[in-house]
Amino acid sequence: MNLLNPGNLMGSKKRRGKEVDNSLGQTQSPPPNLEHKPPPNSTETDKGAHDNDFIADKHEMFASESACTAYLVVLDRTYHPSIGKPSAQIYLFVVEALCRAPSKSVLVPIAHDLLLKFHPPELTDQFVGALLQRNIHSLLINGLLSQEFLKQLFTTGQVILLAQLALQSVDSGSNSRATDLLSALFPWNSDSPGPSQPTHWWRAEKDRLFKQYNAMLAEDQGQSVHEYFTALLTCI
Repeated sequence: MNLLNPGNLMGSKKRRGKEVDNSLGQTQSPPPNLEHKPPPNSTETDKGAHDNDFIADKHEMFASESACTAYLVVLDRTYHPSIGKPSAQIYLFVVEALCRAPSKSVLVPIAHDLLLKFHPPELTDQFVGALLQRNIHSLLINGLLSQEFLKQLFTTGQVILLAQLALQSVDSGSNSRATDLLSALFPWNSDSPGPSQPTHWWRAEKDRLFKQYNAMLAEDQGQSVHEYFTALLTCI
């Protein structure tokens, strides 16, 4: 089944009081493979990027906010958990979309709905390879510093989730690239403060972020957060 068939974009769909109109249906081709390296001089992970702007990329799925929204609408209309877990590329596409979009974007609630359906992802060597190749770990790390509450909450939760899955894989020896992911999320060297072993360092950093995540959920800044954020607590 082609989950991203643009033919499903015709018509309009209301989502939490916002309407995605049929102009999004102008996307005419299915998305290509997401596995490509970002341009050498790409500014997609610049810490100075404006939170209110969509961070565009040369890949056609991220060429604009409307293009990205179009693909998310297709996924939301066609995916059902009964068909099984989505591929690593599809899950990571949704994560990357949330990293690139401002919190007030129309695509954000759609992406949160999808992650709730996808939850939790399966951490495989292919998953880690696709994440690192797309440089999504850098987008997540930069999001930790975002001035937007929802983006910071999302990236914090996602880093904790990925770290938890990777640490479980390290303990069981089931994923040969789990340490690559942990090293990307929490860079460690022998001079790093705290625990002297990388695994202990990674656990300490994950636990630190977990406390921060819980505090953010409790604070909530007066915003009504999506149920995905509380569902995340069950596996982190």
